[in-house]
Amino acid sequence: MPGSVLLLRQQEGESRLDPYVQCFSGANLSAVSLPVLQFEYVNLKRLAEKLQAVVRYAGLVVTSQRGVEAICQALKLLPADCNAIAEWSKLPVFVVGQATKTITESKLGFSCQGAASGNSENLAARIIEYFVDCDSRHLLFPCSNIKKETLPTLLLEANIPLDCLTVYRTAPHPDIHRSLQTIKNTGVPDLTVFFSPSGVAFALPALQELGILPAHTKVGE
Repeated sequence: MPGSVLLLRQQEGESRLDPYVQCFSGANLSAVSLPVLQFEYVNLKRLAEKLQAVVRYAGLVVTSQRGVEAICQALKLLPADCNAIAEWSKLPVFVVGQATKTITESKLGFSCQGAASGNSENLAARIIEYFVDCDSRHLLFPCSNIKKETLPTLLLEANIPLDCLTVYRTAPHPDIHRSLQTIKNTGVPDLTVFFSPSGVAFALPALQELGILPAHTKVGE
């Protein structure tokens, strides 16, 4: 009998086509995805204004797929004859993660750097190396309301100004508890997989309350 895996993330399309579901299925594990986060886009008008003022910036930093989606929505607010995309495509675009790189390239057409960085420290090192003695303009950083300060701090210490703008808010999904109760009713999963620190913060208390995970659970990286 295959083991079961609970994936605390939004499923990508049909279950049978989801890459995580396919991967676990190949290992004789049955995986189910459950969204634990919801997102609200904010400050899109301000983001549109910054995107239009491309001459003020030396590049763009995007560390999440939601950041890319915010940019796409903001671009729709610009005049039809605005050539912001073409101008931004001439500048360096730094990302973290293959998924963010893929969606940035497919939706915006930008060539990206830093996808393999893995974390903010490594991305900061990549950016600092790129901009050594060559530019003093800001980098635009559309981000979440709960972003970590690691990247801004490291770049500031290297005298690279980062223009941070909150473009989406991360909050717990309203159906977390009810959905987890349904999962428990069908059997406690053998493995539970978190996909972000905010997912841990919002879902772990409910998982422990319902007995899906022990009260003293340690989350591994």
